[in-house]
Amino acid sequence: MNARQVKDRYGRALALGALCGVRSMSGPVLASQPRSGAGRSPLQRQLAKPALSRVLATLAAAELVADKLPFVPPRIQLPSLLARAASGALTAIAVGRPRRRGWRLGRQRRELRDEIAPALVGAVAAVASAGAAYYLRQALKRRWRLTSLAGGLLEDAVLLLAASRLRT
Repeated sequence: MNARQVKDRYGRALALGALCGVRSMSGPVLASQPRSGAGRSPLQRQLAKPALSRVLATLAAAELVADKLPFVPPRIQLPSLLARAASGALTAIAVGRPRRRGWRLGRQRRELRDEIAPALVGAVAAVASAGAAYYLRQALKRRWRLTSLAGGLLEDAVLLLAASRLRT
């Protein structure tokens, strides 16, 4: 892998992980968008199947609504952080480069490393952005006296803008 491929791969893992930290289903939904070409991983091809893609989109829409409800626990609680980390890791693996054919011991180790490292980047980015987004939203609510609904809608707008700029 050359330097540009490494930068693209880890950059995508970082960006998609950060989106998963804000809304956990945003990364899987982006990874599930059908894309032409042979550069898709097996996981991304599975996520792009129409039925699963619709389920992910429905879950993402439900998450957008649920985030504004007062009884939903904060995203910085452990179960939520674990779900966001898993979502970030899954998305990073899904948008990774496809596996090569053939079998050799050295190649398998390298391919495993090439999948695990971006997954860790995606998971860490998701946890970091979950904390950052939570505390930023709290600060904006105090400073601008925003309601939880207004803060959530502002957060959603920023998320959708960022997601529209990403290519999986």
